[in-house]
Order: sequence, then structure tokens, then C-alpha cells
Amino acid sequence: TENPPAPNVMEEYKTKWGMWNLEESPKMDRTTFCGDYTHCDVPRDQFPKESWQADSKFLTKFLNEADKLVDRARNAILAEYGKSPEETEMFDLTYRDDLGRRQLKGPPDNGGWTTKRSMRGLSRRLLHAIMPRDTLTF
Repeated sequence: TENPPAPNVMEEYKTKWGMWNLEESPKMDRTTFCGDYTHCDVPRDQFPKESWQADSKFLTKFLNEADKLVDRARNAILAEYGKSPEETEMFDLTYRDDLGRRQLKGPPDNGGWTTKRSMRGLSRRLLHAIMPRDTLTF
């Protein structure tokens, strides 16, 4: 594993790019709650009312911070490649659901390609990692 950056480097990153700024909500013990649902597929209306997953005020703050985090990460990547925040085409995806067994010819000219099914699967795995605090697997 890689060594973490030195504290002074972390402070420099925080100053330049900002940081996650959300007071943690009380944690829910997923092992006792998610066990009732296959693959932790907890219906949204089944989260306990006292859990952070059911707290609309907390979720609004959480999603706001998540948007800011994605923007900061994107801007840091663009800066690393010497691009401005407006040059975001490297993050654009092409959806290719018509491939069948055919292969794409040549590399994509943007951030890459995926299928809608694959993107739905990724979205589901990310939600599993966030909402019931399940394990994220690729």
C-alpha cells in the first residue's frame, strides 16, 4: 500500500481543493438491519425513521456535499492534465447499447464508453456502498 501524504501536503490540498464538510450523522448498524434483505436491497421506505437514510434534511446536506466533492475531484483532475474547468469532454461517456458481439474500432475520443445496463449496475453498487454502507464491489 502507498504511504499517505505528509500532513503539510494534506493541508495544502485542503486549502487548494477544499474538503468534505459534513457533520456525521449517527451510524446505523447495518448488520442487524440489512440482514432481512437479500443483497442489502433495502426498500427506501423500509429504513428506520431514526436512521440517516430516512432523514431528508441530512440527505439534502449529504447530496450537496457529494456534488461539491465530485466538482472538486473533477477540477483537480482537469488541473493535473492542464485543462480548464470548462474543458470537461474527457469526462463525457458514450452509451453503446448496439454493439452486440461487435467491437469498437479505435479508442473513444472522450472519457470512454459503457452500456446503459452497465451504468445502472454501477449506480446500484454505489448506492449499496452509500445507503446501507455495504461493500462496494466491481
